[in-house]
Amino acid sequence: FPSHDISGCILVSGYNSGSVIAAYNPNTGAVDTSFNQGGLHPGYYYLNPDPSTVVPALSIVNGSDRVLVGYQIAGNLCVQRLLENGQLDTSFPGEGTTTWITGVFDQSQMRMQQDVDGNIVVVGNNQTTGLIASRYNPDGTDDVVNVAINLSNSATLQMKDLVCLSDGSTLILGQNLQDNILILVCLDSDFQLDSNFGINGVMQTTVTTPVNLTSFYSLALSSVAPYDILVSASDSINPYLVGVVSGFSSPVSIVNQSTNSWGQPGTLDTTYNYYGQNQGYLNLTSELTSKIS
Repeated sequence: FPSHDISGCILVSGYNSGSVIAAYNPNTGAVDTSFNQGGLHPGYYYLNPDPSTVVPALSIVNGSDRVLVGYQIAGNLCVQRLLENGQLDTSFPGEGTTTWITGVFDQSQMRMQQDVDGNIVVVGNNQTTGLIASRYNPDGTDDVVNVAINLSNSATLQMKDLVCLSDGSTLILGQNLQDNILILVCLDSDFQLDSNFGINGVMQTTVTTPVNLTSFYSLALSSVAPYDILVSASDSINPYLVGVVSGFSSPVSIVNQSTNSWGQPGTLDTTYNYYGQNQGYLNLTSELTSKIS
């Protein structure tokens, strides 16, 4: 589950008959009782005792000791903002809790980040309509920017990762479990589908190695030319690294992380290969074995 550092303690989200956030001292590993939800549960914050509440997404507010907590309950995507001591920030809309996106959303299919301007980006997977991306102002008020990303077989779609980039654009990683299809969505700085990426902002492809990769996990960005988008993946046995042409002409970093491409943006980068045998990916097991031997 995601963890983040805030005011010298480590926050970890988990599940125990409902979603819970625990705070730990990074030096001793002991529960940090100063994070105490108003004295109710020293060291812990219970989002909701309802067992249908999903393990939350966490995001530290840029330049602040407040933390955003996103979660799904009863099919709706909700967000809370907490102070550094674990109490609700009542200056946030809804006295600290607001329901932003209503609908029939899959459990654990929510991701949340802040972009370079501090706007809050929330993405969820609606079983009926597909991916829904929404952007809100830093203070939690509605930015009236919503993007419906219509994909086939939305019932078998799984959200994997969301990153906001320093140029204002947003990348969303997903997977169609039915056909093991890698899905990448790129939104531009205006929070609209980037027509220069893939087909109208969406890339959908299988990755054959020669068997199809079956799982895709997370996103990263290469810091050297050609500044590819990197996707970690596996075929259930071996780990892989997939390279995707980004279209960036200079380094772009991921917001909230201490950290001109060749070809058409939103296509596999065939310069990623194992001694010329593969097209667009590295078999990390083979790569490491060759280095060791």
